[in-house]
Amino acid sequence: MQTISGSFTAGTYRLRYNPTTKTYTAAKYVGGAWSDLISWTDSSNVIAHGNGHRYGAIGIGRLFTINGGTIDNFYLRDWT
Repeated sequence: MQTISGSFTAGTYRLRYNPTTKTYTAAKYVGGAWSDLISWTDSSNVIAHGNGHRYGAIGIGRLFTINGGTIDNFYLRDWT
């Protein structure tokens, strides 16, 4: 597994899967283009995918009395 540390600011993010290379890539939209943050190849199919394994979720944290961020323009898409 891969990890990434740092601050994630407001913006547009996406997680993509390439079935040909078995690679997951997280990216952020910056300055009119997608900028890859991290990429991971699932060569042994650790993460189940395909029919019956398509789910989406959002989690927003709260710290003490400070509310988490708001959600804007959430999309969950499946192209086959």
